[in-house]
Formats: sequence, structure tokens, C-alpha cells
Amino acid sequence: IRKRRKELGISKEHLASLANLSPTTIYKIEHNKADPKLSTIEHLLNLLGYRLEIVEKWNYQCFITKSL
Repeated sequence: IRKRRKELGISKEHLASLANLSPTTIYKIEHNKADPKLSTIEHLLNLLGYRLEIVEKWNYQCFITKSL
């Protein structure tokens, strides 16, 4: 999330505002100091132009792809 946010030139404060989260929460997520809900991660990825896909096979696999 941090890498993509920086690629887009978005500040933690701006992303936090878009996601209705605090900048501290964004910091914690980016530095693996938080355990956010999957829906929060999905929302952040969508804001950054990515889509989260979870595919069931023998084990669950998670894919993150850029949105078209």
C-alpha cells in the first residue's frame, strides 16, 4: 500500500481522508503494526487502483491486480 501510495504521490493524510481512517492507522497498516479487516485492505487497494481477488483452490490464494 505504501509503495503504491507513493507512486501516485498521495500523502498518508490524503489517503486516510479518502478511506475515512486516521493517518496513524494508515501508518500502522503500511508498517505491519496493525491487523486491519480484509474489507479495509480491499477498500484501500481500490482507492489506489488495485483489485483484490481471492480464489479458492486447494488453499485460498490471494491476488492483487491493477484495476482496468
